[in-house]
Parts: sequence; structure tokens; C-alpha cells
Amino acid sequence: MVRVLYYTDWGSAGHVGRVSLDGSNRIVLATAERPNDLVIHGNKLLVINNKEPTAELLELDLTTSKRTNQRPLSDTVSSLYGIQNNFYY
Repeated sequence: MVRVLYYTDWGSAGHVGRVSLDGSNRIVLATAERPNDLVIHGNKLLVINNKEPTAELLELDLTTSKRTNQRPLSDTVSSLYGIQNNFYY
């Protein structure tokens, strides 16, 4: 079993990434201006991107490491959580 960490980085090249727990195999899954929070649900990784002027919700498929959906949010969001199949921000 491979153990990994998913993370967000606000650096000069903001992104959502994955890295093995030993620090190897670092992969950028998606670029994002200001990725803020993430939730893993099943085979999906949901990420809040607090870009200007409108925040958005990014959805990535963890089986393919591809972005599957991107939708605008009405406001800047600082937190995301999921209960069963519902997500709240």
C-alpha cells in the first residue's frame, strides 16, 4: 500500500499536489492561484481555490489524477467539509 499526502501550496506557482510520505514522488495535480482547503471523498479530491475575483471549487478524480469539474462559488471560502455525499463551505 502506497501512503501519500495531498496538499495545497500558495507559492509563486500555486497548486494542488501529492507526495509520498517519505517525500518522494512529488506530483502537481492541478494549478490554482490560491488553493485553500481540500477534502477527499471516495475517489474525488475537492479543493477550494480562492482566486480573484471569484472563488471556485475544483474537483479531481484520484484514480486518473485529472481535473473533472470546476465551478464558481459565490464568495471567498475558508473551509470545506463533507458529510456523506454533501459538501459544505
